[in-house]
Amino acid sequence: MSPAFDADWVEHGFLDQMVELAATWLTAQRLPGAVIEILRSPGRTPLLFVDIPAQGTAAEATVLVYGHLDKQPEVPGLAGEDRPWTPVFDGIRLFGRGSADDAYAVCLLGAALGALVAQGRKLPRCVAVFETGEESGAPIWPIGLGVLGDRLGQVGLVAMPRLQEPRL
Repeated sequence: MSPAFDADWVEHGFLDQMVELAATWLTAQRLPGAVIEILRSPGRTPLLFVDIPAQGTAAEATVLVYGHLDKQPEVPGLAGEDRPWTPVFDGIRLFGRGSADDAYAVCLLGAALGALVAQGRKLPRCVAVFETGEESGAPIWPIGLGVLGDRLGQVGLVAMPRLQEPRL
């Protein structure tokens, strides 16, 4: 749960578990030269930062991918919310909490780039930022991206979902 919905998020450790799981999955994709880091600052939720060098091209512009890994609380009585944290497989499709709310971004990045690399395609440098506070107003924007600064490079394209107005 995002910190706005879980005051004891540090003690519960679920956000840390989520970024660790995402980092482990991305590492297993064996993207050439990928640097995968979990960044932590006191009092702030963890951030997963990924830097994948260009493949077969000297493109100057960087593609920045944004996603978030935190969730809002379950809604009692809503269809499918009787076991909100248990994934369900109906024989064809896999349903899981947050799968339609940008939790797919880590898997999409790894699967898409992995497939392109396997095909020998040329790719520009890609950096990705996966935060764990979007549902609490996306505090990364004023602080986290400023801290990353030069590590982002010359960004030519940003791939991200449409952000809502921050909730303060």
